[in-house]
Amino acid sequence: MEIGLVVWWLLLFGLLSLLGYPLAARLFRGFPGRGAGFAPAISLGVVTVIAYWVGQIRFGQWVVWLAFAALCVLAVVTGLNLTHVRDRTVTMRSASVPINRRVAAESAAVFVGGFALIVAIRTADPAISPLAGEKFLDYGLVRTILRAESLPPQDFWFAGESVRYYYGGHLMTALLTWLSGTDPAFAYNLALAGYYATLITAVHALAGAVGSHLGGSRRGAALLGVILVGLSSNLMTAIQTVVGVLPGAVDRWLASRVAMGTSYTTAELSVGLSEFSYWSPSRVLPGTVNEFPLFAWLNGDLHAHMMAAPFLVVAVAVAFAYWQTPPEALRRRRMLIFGVIPLLGGLQAIMHTWDLPTIFGVVGIALVFAPGRPSELLPWGSRVRIGLRDHLSDGPLAEELRRLGGGAVVTGLAAGGAVLFASPFLIGVSSGRQIGLLAAADRSHLSGLLIVHGAFLGAFGAYLGSRLTENTTQSAALPLIGGVGFVSVTAFLVELPALAVVVPLLIGGWVALRREAAGFETALVIGGAGLVGLVELVYVVELAGPGRFNTVFKVYSQVWLLWGIAASAIMSYLWGQTPTIPALSRIVPASRTRRSLARFAIALVVISTLPYAALAGGGHFQANDAGTLHGTAYADTRHPADAAAIRWLDANADGDDTLLEAPGVSVSPEGNAQNPEVPGLYTWGANPASSLTGIPTVAGWAHEIGYRGFEPYYERVAAVDRAYAGSDAERVAAITAYNVTHIYVGAAEQRRYGDVQFGQLEGVRLVFERDDVQIYAVDQERLGSWPIFHNWTSQPKPSVSGPEFKPLHNWPVPDINLAVVTGIESGRMPRLGSRDSERFIHPGLYPGVWARRLRHAMHRQQKLLTGSTRNILTLQSRWTSPAGWNYWLLWFFPHSARTNESTALPQSCLTSTMAPQRTRTPIKRNSRLIWTRSPTIITKPVTFGRHLRISSSNTTVTFPTRWTSSPSSRGSAGRRPTSSSSMGTTS
Repeated sequence: MEIGLVVWWLLLFGLLSLLGYPLAARLFRGFPGRGAGFAPAISLGVVTVIAYWVGQIRFGQWVVWLAFAALCVLAVVTGLNLTHVRDRTVTMRSASVPINRRVAAESAAVFVGGFALIVAIRTADPAISPLAGEKFLDYGLVRTILRAESLPPQDFWFAGESVRYYYGGHLMTALLTWLSGTDPAFAYNLALAGYYATLITAVHALAGAVGSHLGGSRRGAALLGVILVGLSSNLMTAIQTVVGVLPGAVDRWLASRVAMGTSYTTAELSVGLSEFSYWSPSRVLPGTVNEFPLFAWLNGDLHAHMMAAPFLVVAVAVAFAYWQTPPEALRRRRMLIFGVIPLLGGLQAIMHTWDLPTIFGVVGIALVFAPGRPSELLPWGSRVRIGLRDHLSDGPLAEELRRLGGGAVVTGLAAGGAVLFASPFLIGVSSGRQIGLLAAADRSHLSGLLIVHGAFLGAFGAYLGSRLTENTTQSAALPLIGGVGFVSVTAFLVELPALAVVVPLLIGGWVALRREAAGFETALVIGGAGLVGLVELVYVVELAGPGRFNTVFKVYSQVWLLWGIAASAIMSYLWGQTPTIPALSRIVPASRTRRSLARFAIALVVISTLPYAALAGGGHFQANDAGTLHGTAYADTRHPADAAAIRWLDANADGDDTLLEAPGVSVSPEGNAQNPEVPGLYTWGANPASSLTGIPTVAGWAHEIGYRGFEPYYERVAAVDRAYAGSDAERVAAITAYNVTHIYVGAAEQRRYGDVQFGQLEGVRLVFERDDVQIYAVDQERLGSWPIFHNWTSQPKPSVSGPEFKPLHNWPVPDINLAVVTGIESGRMPRLGSRDSERFIHPGLYPGVWARRLRHAMHRQQKLLTGSTRNILTLQSRWTSPAGWNYWLLWFFPHSARTNESTALPQSCLTSTMAPQRTRTPIKRNSRLIWTRSPTIITKPVTFGRHLRISSSNTTVTFPTRWTSSPSSRGSAGRRPTSSSSMGTTS
């Protein structure tokens, strides 16, 4: 193991913690330890925020040093005693607010322990492999960010486009890679350890603070927080343990009851732990993912929800800091809600957008239930309050409405600030996601909910029951008990079992807070219950997974954090209390006995969550013993030829290059692949070169369907298939259209397409070869000499009427080649000035248009295409002058014609340009930047029907047309495109 690297990263996090402590002490001055446990997360957040905004203009390794310098300045400024500075005396703030060294030492110990645990896990199995997870996605995002010249980075699985994934955590990992000077293959695993340690250290600080505020043991609550969030699992492993030791008839009966409503079968549960798998407990509810933190870090993906988890905890801690702040400290309260929360929300938007509703949901609950009215935070709050008083009568209901309304307004303003902060990202990744209603058949069964959340629910039920019935007579408690029973019966009648879990928590927590019988821990209970209930009613309709698969996955990861912190504070409180529930007091009169029973129950709940850690951890170390943190070292042993080729690419290609390799999919849209099921997903052959280098490839994993849609992705897959297995003209056309600079031919490509050779193509040369792996370099200038348009030799020639057509210095036109594409999806063109803008026709959005790449994009025409509607018709022609110049004429205008129709397009719809192959001299004409030697601009309307007619000055060219598709017949987003519906051609 690389001990030196581990120590170096610990020292780096120690330095970041030291720099982040002054900010933490300012934000969390009412917490034990003055917020020392949040210091690592705060430093990472500051560096990432600065790098993100600077990176929108320019990005590189220098950005991390700029951000680090800004963090140092911020630490010094916030650490100074401002009162003494006014007196021209420089002293640090610690002189007036002393550090609680004991709590700070505890935080440091928790961080080191968590870091060491994940380092040990990753040292046993450090592989960044495509199996059982999305490590290729996560590592590829880090590598492409390291190559980026500006943000957002290129999508390494969809060349020429920016990423549409929340990449903030991967940006943070790239910054740590540069800051530590570590090879990315090591930094991947060390960053995993750092994020886990940052998470449990923040949980340790927040759980201790909430537990202390509740009246329990700070140290006990902090320790329970680390256990419940960092080491615990759901109850499935404990149930398997119990089933395995019961007699045969009993275990089968219990297994059948537990299996009801879960993804397990009775037979699988009956065998107990003999068939234990670390994977299965994360898939309890059918059709969903029910991950808990330990599973995620044991599996080893550097996933967005894992890297964002510490910052969700920090946002919750800011809400608790607001809760603690007296109402008269209005300036501090406003700073927390309108200053800190929007920054954290904006950061979370680019790290894990799913966390945004949770952050502002918790903030809204804190605003409604914390001391003081939320409307007081608004500059006009007093006027609004007086106006509402005139329209609402006094009473509990009116006060509740005022609080809810004020809380909603304040929360909305804070959320608007977060959205504004993250607007460059949110605008770029906007998609067609929508909210769908969950069918009754897809809702969770009560048994599954109790298995996933049972440990938390037991603690919450005991706590709220004791708080609501304390000093309450039996007759007064009967309505509450009756209400819970009514809700439970109703839940089953309406086929919504979750109501039996969620509604009692929501109502009981609300009443307890209004009676001031509970505190912030109950606000977290309400927040988690709301999320659990929400995913039983609605889900996000998207292509990332079937049904509510992804919705439950993302939401439950947040619920675990909220409920883990709340349960740790509650259990710590209950440990030191004697239960006062009337029914229990009658059964067990002795207070000491009741306390012992309560402590036994708490211990049992905690212990029942720990078998998974022991079994999964033990199995992991028994099965793996790599002894290194190098994430790609395994490739040299298992795939030596590919590993050597990937190293060559990494050293010789850059982020502006485009790679061609087999797509990570099991489909061949046009049937060009001999074995379309190869390479599939989650296999080594699925885009290893682009994933391990960050060099963009034309079409990567089928994950891109979730970001782009079916049709754009499969259009690229079809183009890649043609590039490997089509005719020479088709291969050159695809390579040219996507500006491919390197072609990768490995075992996966040969299995998918058969014997693949590129040496016969002019402009393509072999630059690397080892065993069965080759890499070809593409010279686009030489490749362009191929006739990549339709061969008109056997097709009707266009007729030319009127005077001789002399578009260029009276040179004759020997031939005109024309391609027509109908019903093309519109979209964002490449940014002006990027290398991708050298291709005027964007390959992913305009498939089948074999355009010679131009030297620069035309800004006005980019805007035209960006703002166009769905259907665009593209025409282009090429001819060669006597001097050897290749000229290309492009027309773009909205397509409004159907078969056998003749439509005249107005002049305003027509845009054109003409560019020679070698010219670099721009001229300004008609407010459009045109690259040409001697332009001929088409200015007359175009009509097309059975024939397509183009008129220019006194010349008319007529082409016979045969339409094979129209916009109305194109495949929808939910249908894979076919060759007959992907483009139309002229004949």
